[in-house]
Order: sequence, then structure tokens, then C-alpha cells
Amino acid sequence: PVNSAVTVRRMMATTSGASKALSETLAWDSSRGSGRQLLTVKSQDSSQSATRHFGGDHQSSRHKPKQQLQVHVEGYQEVEGHYRSHTVYELHLNHVGKSWTTRCRFSEVVRMHAALKRRSAKVRRHDGVRLPMLPSRVNLGLLEPCGDWFCCQRQQELERYLQEVVSFQSCLGEAIEELYNLLDVSPEIRAQILFPVLPLEEDTTFRGPSYSAPAPTRGSVWSTVSWWGKT
Repeated sequence: PVNSAVTVRRMMATTSGASKALSETLAWDSSRGSGRQLLTVKSQDSSQSATRHFGGDHQSSRHKPKQQLQVHVEGYQEVEGHYRSHTVYELHLNHVGKSWTTRCRFSEVVRMHAALKRRSAKVRRHDGVRLPMLPSRVNLGLLEPCGDWFCCQRQQELERYLQEVVSFQSCLGEAIEELYNLLDVSPEIRAQILFPVLPLEEDTTFRGPSYSAPAPTRGSVWSTVSWWGKT
């Protein structure tokens, strides 16, 4: 009975210490200000509970490759047309130190989204991946389509959308060409993204000291010739 009591006290101390360490870790994690989803994990004792932070992404991280292509929507510009003006968004892209800019209308993004859904349906269904939601096209007539507030809001939503699509580019199959055409990705950079060249691993095999045959001397050559003469 004494040993059992000691064992119980040790288990309670271990559980208490683990709960304290978990609470300290969670408090430190929450102080970092991460805007991720929360999941409450309760212990066997209903009087104790702990809140842990998990990534807020609704899709598995295994679909996300190491992202090298980066895209940012830096601004917008109102362009006068034949009948009415329209807004053009300026995109800044970077891939392994190479940067370029391009421009597109929101209607072009809408067409690309429809093409991605159509061409990548089979691949995405196999991998269980869904395309991110496209920014809304509806303004209900309350805001001007080229108004500053409306364009700023759409700029933020458009950047979020494009970044999410780029992060899932490995799950789009051949439909990735629709994205690259919109972002004006050059053929050279497309090849680098689709067929990356991995660095060669350093050969650490121990080979020992190198061996070089000794140079023949005059005496050794003469003895060899004499031996052949005897035979």
C-alpha cells in the first residue's frame, strides 16, 4: 500500500508538471499573436482545460510545396475605355531573385478561375483539394466599381486569392498554365518551377590516401629486360 501511494503521488506530480508546462507553452504561443484557429483540448479532469493553437488552413499542408514563386498586388489604376473606365491591378512577382511586374483586370482573374476549375477538376478530386474562393464581383450598386475603397478592398482579396492558388500549384496539373499565363511567367521560370534541379549531395565516403604508382627506375627497367631475355 505504501508503494502504491508513492506511485500515485508520483503520477499526480508528473501530470501536474506536464499540465503546467503545457500551460506555459500555450501562454507563450498565444502571446505571439498568431491569428490561427483554436481548438480546446480537455484533460481527464473536467476541472482543467487547455487551449492549443493549430494552423488555420482548412486543407492539408502536404499539398503545399516549398513556395518559390511569390506574388503581391501592389496597386491599381483606373484606365479610360471606349465606353467606360475599368480598373487594372499591378502585380509584382519574384522567383529566386528574379522579379517582374505585370497587369491584369479582375475579369481576367475570373476567367482564369473558371479555367482552373474546369481543367483541374479530376486532379483536385483525386487529391482532395479545393480552389480558394474568388473575391466577390457583386457591389450591390452601393459602391462605384472604380472607387478607392472598393478597389483597395478588392486589391487585398485578390492578393490573398492569388497567393493561395500559387501555394497549391502542384495540385493543378496541366491547368497550371492558366495561372502562369495570367502572371506572365516566362518559359524559363516555368521550367525551373516544374522541373527544379536539386543540388548534388556531397560525397562523404572515406576513400583513404590516394595511391600513385612509383616511377620506374633505370635499374628496374634493366632487370625486367634481362628477365625477358632469359625466357
